[in-house]
Amino acid sequence: MSVPSAIATQDLLDGILKISSEAIIVTDERGVVLMFSVGAETIFGYRAAEMIGASIERLIPPEARAHHRDHVAAFGKGPVDTVVMRERGTIQGLRKDGARFALEASLSRSMTREGMVFTTLIRDVSAREAGQAAVAASERRLRIALQNARMHVIEIDYQAQVLSKAGAEEIFFDRPLTFAALEADIWAGLRPDHRAAADAAWREHLGSGQPFRFEAPTNRADGKCVWALVTGELVMDEQGRRLRLVGALQDITARRLAQEAVSTAAAAAQAANRAKSEFLATMSHEIRTPLNGVLGMAQAMELDPLPPVQRDRLSVIRESGQALLAILDDVLDLSKIEAGKLELEEAEFELAEVARRAQAAFAALAAKKGVRLTLDVRQAQGAYVGDPIRVLQILYNLISNGLKFTEAGEVQVTARHRHGALVLAVSDTGIGMTPAVVETLFTPFVQADTSTTRRFGGTGLGLSITRSLVEKMSGSIQVESTPGRGSRFVVTLPLPRAEPSRERTDRPRLAPASTARSLASLRVLAAEDNPTNQLVIKTLLSQIGIEPVFVDNGRDAVSAWEEGAFDMILMDVRMPELDGPDATLAIRAREAVLGRPRTPIIGLTANAMPDQILSYQQAGMDTVVTKPIDVASLFEALAVFTQAGDS
Repeated sequence: MSVPSAIATQDLLDGILKISSEAIIVTDERGVVLMFSVGAETIFGYRAAEMIGASIERLIPPEARAHHRDHVAAFGKGPVDTVVMRERGTIQGLRKDGARFALEASLSRSMTREGMVFTTLIRDVSAREAGQAAVAASERRLRIALQNARMHVIEIDYQAQVLSKAGAEEIFFDRPLTFAALEADIWAGLRPDHRAAADAAWREHLGSGQPFRFEAPTNRADGKCVWALVTGELVMDEQGRRLRLVGALQDITARRLAQEAVSTAAAAAQAANRAKSEFLATMSHEIRTPLNGVLGMAQAMELDPLPPVQRDRLSVIRESGQALLAILDDVLDLSKIEAGKLELEEAEFELAEVARRAQAAFAALAAKKGVRLTLDVRQAQGAYVGDPIRVLQILYNLISNGLKFTEAGEVQVTARHRHGALVLAVSDTGIGMTPAVVETLFTPFVQADTSTTRRFGGTGLGLSITRSLVEKMSGSIQVESTPGRGSRFVVTLPLPRAEPSRERTDRPRLAPASTARSLASLRVLAAEDNPTNQLVIKTLLSQIGIEPVFVDNGRDAVSAWEEGAFDMILMDVRMPELDGPDATLAIRAREAVLGRPRTPIIGLTANAMPDQILSYQQAGMDTVVTKPIDVASLFEALAVFTQAGDS
């Protein structure tokens, strides 16, 4: 080599040494540094002047120096001239400031006139090692998070034909999934009987491009049911070729079991409610049917001339029957309230009329006990919009409660209109209550104590029902009571006043004499299968001159209607062969076909539940009179539809 060429080569080497970011160190056989590059200065922190002539072991941690010497000695005697050292985690360098760092080193040897020299190329890989450690730590955290979240994540690389997965695979599958299995059937891990939801979600995903999401149990050989929320997305290239599928499964077994438990409990509750409703409806029917005979005949006998002693005995019979009926109505009302099926009417009514009806219902009882029952509604006169029947029931229950616990003195009923609300108050001079008793006052079936029940009777439902009715009307009820001095109940109902300009039509009230004269000529068909009820109907109607024609089933009722000319039909609901609603439907259909005028049909039923009565009216009955039959209600229904037919 010529001198200029040698100079050029040296310049080239000097240039490489200056620009290389890696450390290039040349040592002799004793490990003395002969050359120390700019890259070495940067990595180790020493200047070349500090290292040339010094031992290379200055750059090696003390505990690794003996190993280094042995390694270099063996390399110097070995068959190869170059070796790469990449023992990650064991090859470390020592900087001037004492810091240790990971490195990769390549070692070569060459023979010179002065002896063997070693050239070491060192790369600082501490940043890479730190990054890899961070990634590994992140992966560990992810695995822990996925395990704790009971999730399993997969990625199917269709180009590389690789399945990558992380997380709680063992929760979902007792046999690991493979790329081959998932490539052949993407839903290989799901139970076959739940493929429909998966297929539908997949079709929607392919059509919309939106990630798919559905719930299904995984397919485990051990039969264990594990429900998974399956989500994912298929990535394709511009030619529509599959690139990868990224998906996740989350264990939702606990939620599904909870949902199933709630669903089962709800179904059981609904079944229990249905059974309860059916039981109450049946018991209502079974109790009302014999009561119809008791109260019906009692009402008929009251119209006959009787000696005072017999009239008193008859009064006891009727009052006892009405008390039993009131208890039955309370139980049915409570059932409706608990089931949320109590519906409120919205109609205009005169408060004074409703209040007087409540007072009149208890006038005889008050007189018998020697208790004054007073009524003052002057400060609330006028018409209101609301449910008059329920307002009457509230007053009825409060007056009944006051009279029940008052042996002497008075029960006062007052009403006033205050701040846009109707305020009803019932005060008594009865036994009063302690604060502890007041706390349980509105609890169903609860009275002050057993002695109260023995002394005064009752079910303890009246006040509970009253509070429920008041709350249903968005109102409030308060009670003040002092033992030995009496109680005061105050009910506030936000009922609006009726518009003065609107006309109101009161229900017709017919005097008994006019009722008898107007109804005596009616031709009435009565469909009733119970002999006792037939006798009650016959006895009551005979009081006003009506002689009904009886049939004992719905099929005969339809035939009798077709063959005869009747002004009115009294239709029992429960009958053999054809029940009342079906017979009514048949008659209404025949009326339409034959072009005959509509015959009024009054339903008679011991089924007093509101939904039942509504269904009877929907079948075509014009109105329904519940059993036990109240003679006034029956005569009024006959009169109303007689007048409607005459008008």
